[in-house]
Amino acid sequence: MSGSIKILSGLLTCLALLTASCVEAEPGPDTWIKSCEMSPGQCVATCQKDPLFCAQQINGYLLETVGGGPRFKTLPIYPGTVSAKANVRTPMHGDYLTIFLNDIATTYVETLQGRGKSIDYVDFPNGSLIIKANSIQPDMSFEGNSPWLTVMFKIDGYCHAQPSGTGNCTGGEWFYYLYRFGNFHQFDGVPVVGKAEPFCIDCHGPVQKADFLFQTFGDLLKFQKPTLTVASEKAASRNVAAFCEGTPIGPILPGDVAKNPGSVPMDRRQLMFDCLSWRSFLALNWPNLPEPQHPKENSWRGVPDPSKSIVDSGPRVWETYRAVFETFQPNDPKWTLKDQNWNATEHYAPVCKQASVNDKVLRLTGKQRYTSILDETHQAFGNQFNILVDQNNRQALFEVRINRDEFEYLKANGFATTGNYDVGGPKGNLSWQATPLQFPDNIRGLTKTGAIELKASWRVLCTDARTCNKLDDPNRYYSRDAVFFVKPATGGEAICEPVKVGLVGYHIGHKTFWSPQWVWSTFEHVDNVPPAGSFPVSSSGKTPYSFYGPRARKYQPSIEACRTQRPGIMSTAPTDPSQPYDAACPNLQSIANSHPANLTDKLTKSTRMASGQLSPNQVTRIDPMTASPLNVSYPEKLRQMGSVFQHYRLINTQWPMNGRGTPSATTINMNACKGAEINPDCYTLIPLNLRLRNTTLETFQVSHLLPEKDANGQASSGGCMQCHGPTGVDFSFVWVDAAEEIVPLRRN
Repeated sequence: MSGSIKILSGLLTCLALLTASCVEAEPGPDTWIKSCEMSPGQCVATCQKDPLFCAQQINGYLLETVGGGPRFKTLPIYPGTVSAKANVRTPMHGDYLTIFLNDIATTYVETLQGRGKSIDYVDFPNGSLIIKANSIQPDMSFEGNSPWLTVMFKIDGYCHAQPSGTGNCTGGEWFYYLYRFGNFHQFDGVPVVGKAEPFCIDCHGPVQKADFLFQTFGDLLKFQKPTLTVASEKAASRNVAAFCEGTPIGPILPGDVAKNPGSVPMDRRQLMFDCLSWRSFLALNWPNLPEPQHPKENSWRGVPDPSKSIVDSGPRVWETYRAVFETFQPNDPKWTLKDQNWNATEHYAPVCKQASVNDKVLRLTGKQRYTSILDETHQAFGNQFNILVDQNNRQALFEVRINRDEFEYLKANGFATTGNYDVGGPKGNLSWQATPLQFPDNIRGLTKTGAIELKASWRVLCTDARTCNKLDDPNRYYSRDAVFFVKPATGGEAICEPVKVGLVGYHIGHKTFWSPQWVWSTFEHVDNVPPAGSFPVSSSGKTPYSFYGPRARKYQPSIEACRTQRPGIMSTAPTDPSQPYDAACPNLQSIANSHPANLTDKLTKSTRMASGQLSPNQVTRIDPMTASPLNVSYPEKLRQMGSVFQHYRLINTQWPMNGRGTPSATTINMNACKGAEINPDCYTLIPLNLRLRNTTLETFQVSHLLPEKDANGQASSGGCMQCHGPTGVDFSFVWVDAAEEIVPLRRN
């Protein structure tokens, strides 16, 4: 049989049968790929039945030796000829990555780029292959000469789920797999192949507008309109923040900065935004009005009690804002906010016996199988290993809340109705030519505050010196009685464990007139970690810091050794270390924490929460907190008042220069400027070249790319706007939280 006849015969056989025996026949590993290109329906059936088999065929095709190396290295690099790009997003793909496309995908990308502003949607054609070659080295060398690949293969009809209202399948029609250390990667014994839900899909969900591809999404942003025309508005002159002369402390939450930032001298601009941050932090932490007997008839949620002081007890204003579970119920097909009142008091499931919305119930889902990547009740882009464990071996807890202006906007537009959204936002907002969604600012908002999203981190306080590596003084924390809400991964009865928690981290995102890309403020407790560049060493297991152990520093491996452990260290700290151990590496995620082998749903509450099952993360501050004078004046004034908030500091405030275009009253700039460029036609992230990271809310948002940066050879991320801007919906990930919400409501 001639070569051409043999190839044709083999291909026709595959099209008819599409079985393992067919693929093993002549002519070679590309036969299966070609069969999927020509007959995707039969390919879908095979991959749904046996995804591991399909992954083996794709991988065999990519690793077949062609020209002295693996085939994938002969494919076009995207974008252009730049290879080994620094990875600044998630540790899942290592420090460096190179993206390869096959000819089908490359041709489609070139077609998109040629369309310019005519792009309406992105849908890669059947047979498209996207290969991310991951590495910890800039030369793209592989551990043990085995490549580390993340692969996406487009198969028309590969849905595995009911199509969404957007016309796309869940996660698109992509077949995913992760190949590392010569094996198809697994978690809890389950291969990360096929739909890989939620391992891959949840992370890529926010960029479904670009067919779930981050690089494509970033490239296509230039095709959206550079400015958005809005109704003529006039900046507020009342209830605004200037420069905090006299260090004002009060319950009035400012709606914006006092002036157009461009009209303020350069050395005063940041002070104005830091003033907004500090005044907001204290107003939000003012005692709230008590819950009335008839809440629906009285406005009380988010309303400060004018009869109280910052030093008085009681739930704070922000703690009465709407929690995500009160706003979205994705598992209730009939859920809507249509008849919901802002002041209503819906409760958690009866298992926690919440008598009031003021009874704090913190959700703990970190020990479930496949902890979701983008679930912000954990940490942003923390992927499966986003468990932060303090020095007392207890997990940090997180919560997200929204204010009334955002709630009423979601309600009025039906954006919280089950079925109207997914992780990428409202389904009608997925077209590139759709009018971009805009949350209300302080001019358009119902309360003239503007949309606010808050995220807080808490840790369980320990006061028994016999069991504490870090002995806590509750008087140094804003503390609350709360309960863990732990829903078992495989069913069964949920657990509610009473705990005393202290506030350790605090994010404020605030949409204002002068900052339509929001103002981003982040605070921390002073006892979290040592100052930047300080690495105390001690043989004692005791520490004054909540998330840093001087003893662990003594046994930290070399920088090079720690780098090889990304994306997650496997080992826990030994009881009596005599040599370096991986868990002492700073700012790294620990697989052992989020997937401890001895944790099952059959364990009792006391066993599940026992302290010995988790290993403390070794957290260090990489960049100094802001040198703003307000970080001195406010803590001192609060100390004189006897307020617990004297122990909190502003890490920094990030804001957009030229957030509004020209004329500023009617336009909003939609695109970020390049680097440190300041241009009236785009917004610039200020402070320039900022490295910003909250050690308790963005613990793992670090890279190992700058050995000269500090003693650990690490660098922080570029701040909140770097992530929320490119992939959020009007800078918000609230729909990511919504889609992941599992806490049910008890209807009153």
